[in-house]
Amino acid sequence: MNGPSLVFRALVLWLGLAVVPVLAEAPFPAAPILARLVPAEQPADCRLLVENGQIRFPAGITNPAMSCPDTFGWYLFIQTVADDFVPRWAGDAGTTFPAKPLPLCSAANPENCCPAEGLAGVPVGKGSDAPAGTHCPWLPGTAQRDGAIELNLAPLSTAHFSPVLDDVVADALDYSVGGTGRELRQEAVETVHRNASMVNYIVENSLYYREGNAAVFERAQSFLTSNKPFRPANVPGAPSVVEFPIDAVMGKAQWATAAQLAAVGVNVTKTSDWITASMSDLVPGDLDPPPEAGETYYLLAFHISTKDTPNWVWLTFEHADLPGRCDYLGCIDRYGFVAETPDGAVSGYTPPATRNDNLANDSVIFALNKVYPSGPLNPELKAAFDAAGIGTGKHDEAVPVAADPAWLNYRLKGVQTDFVTSEGYPTLLANVVIEGGFVENSSCVTCHARATFDVNGGNALGVFDDTFNTLGYARSNNGAPLFSWFQASGTSRLLGVQTDFVWGLSFFPQPLW
Repeated sequence: MNGPSLVFRALVLWLGLAVVPVLAEAPFPAAPILARLVPAEQPADCRLLVENGQIRFPAGITNPAMSCPDTFGWYLFIQTVADDFVPRWAGDAGTTFPAKPLPLCSAANPENCCPAEGLAGVPVGKGSDAPAGTHCPWLPGTAQRDGAIELNLAPLSTAHFSPVLDDVVADALDYSVGGTGRELRQEAVETVHRNASMVNYIVENSLYYREGNAAVFERAQSFLTSNKPFRPANVPGAPSVVEFPIDAVMGKAQWATAAQLAAVGVNVTKTSDWITASMSDLVPGDLDPPPEAGETYYLLAFHISTKDTPNWVWLTFEHADLPGRCDYLGCIDRYGFVAETPDGAVSGYTPPATRNDNLANDSVIFALNKVYPSGPLNPELKAAFDAAGIGTGKHDEAVPVAADPAWLNYRLKGVQTDFVTSEGYPTLLANVVIEGGFVENSSCVTCHARATFDVNGGNALGVFDDTFNTLGYARSNNGAPLFSWFQASGTSRLLGVQTDFVWGLSFFPQPLW
């Protein structure tokens, strides 16, 4: 058996891998790479202060999204949850993107059109008697339909579907292919959530229907052809570049039933430990297969993204009891629930579990589907939760509300603010369910950088490249984007216009009705 080198021992200690049981001493090939991906310690001033009921950062922190990413992640968690994002924000098909869209109303087009303000989802003239969201975008938090809560459920985004090279099925309760997250991902219901700022921008710039996107492409192409090297200035209502306002926030959540959780070995013994939603209170949307009416769905995990930086800030949360939460990449939270690490190591890093492969020339490899320990709740974060009314009330099984104590059972897995580290290593961030099967090479920011529409206003690129990972699933992109994705080499011909990191703009807009 080969013994580990002194360099490897140092890396293990620095990474914190010593806290994970290893069955035999053997090199862990992933250790040097993971060590490079663990961010540095956050500054001591990266705190959340509560003063007169307001939550803020210390005065010296001028750019918390970049200087204090983990603290900022919890700050955004507070803002998003306190706004009851699940029932109140808009989704994809049926809210932000109508199935039979009408254009915006204008002086030249006052009838059979959508009002530019209000987001009530009801057109002027033709189609005014149709349900809200059929022809015009609408925001559930400002205009709820028949008292129902619009979650706009949808099957997993086509952006996140990948082919398998083999029809491999893991043994029951083994789930070695991709982990339990992959199994849940195939069954889970996905909901997408966009705040009012996002929806307003999409409506005001006619980006909710296919022809509106095509017009953006045409303006961008025309300017590039005749005015290079100048970049086109954006004109409100007629943009050449998609640029959301800095207060835009979007989220994506994964839900499963108790039976689906039990099938992968997660037995829910107390419903109130999870954020839940009842199907009887949801307006389903186009599901395949549709969820069972009246079934209680459990929130497994969710992404939140905000336009606080030009390339957005990306963060992901998972339920503390979800198996495999820190598989492959580990978890990093240097503020909210700080995990114990060895002396001298960056605080808050939980490394992926490992095991020995017990082969003749043995190696330490990943041990999947474990339930990872959690650090204690930071009292400062608890005070911020209390000030925002998060977790201060009773569990509501039917409707996710901020006061539900179950919100305290979700853990920050990581925050991503750039494509690469200062040393050039591609940064990685993935959710065990949303990216189940390709966690080990996923990058939220690179994935969404590929969100583009073509000359016809439809999708121009997919998430995955033309290679596959060791599990046989298509490989996700990471690292810096390639110029060749968007423009033909050596020409002024555009291949696609970026949607400012929003996949919904490329997948869901329909032609005008």
